[in-house]
Amino acid sequence: MNKKNIIHFLNNFELYICDILLAVTIVVATLAVIMRYIFNDSLIWSEEVCRFSFVWISLLSTGYAVNNGGHLMVDVLTMFEEKIPGVIKGIQLVINIIWVAFCIYFAKEGFITAASSMQLSPALGIPMTLVYGAVPAGAIIMGIRVLQKTYIDFIASRKAGKAEEV
Repeated sequence: MNKKNIIHFLNNFELYICDILLAVTIVVATLAVIMRYIFNDSLIWSEEVCRFSFVWISLLSTGYAVNNGGHLMVDVLTMFEEKIPGVIKGIQLVINIIWVAFCIYFAKEGFITAASSMQLSPALGIPMTLVYGAVPAGAIIMGIRVLQKTYIDFIASRKAGKAEEV
């Protein structure tokens, strides 16, 4: 595997996990419908698998949205970028710093909640720590993506601009 493929994989890491979880959700939900309506029997665990997969998809996809500029604040700021570019860059930097601070707080609180959970899920019997672990995992990935985007927008773009001047 070459460097380009590794970077592509890492840039889309969340997407691959979400794709797998979505496929699991679709298969399990379809199986549950078939079991209920064709065989007149239900799977007691299918609803939990779908719900827990959806939780993980929701929280992991936030990092992917950051990576692809899918959050609302990016769209709002780009409308004003041509009129006052210097001010917008400063505001964007402050927002990114606050965003990373929020991710750190969210990850810390998520770790506390996940670590303190002693429950087992009713149907699957898995520790709820695995489900609650989606909160810190999503916050960490989102924080990393915000830092990555900040680096690209502010540091890498300046380096590229200086290289063009020379």
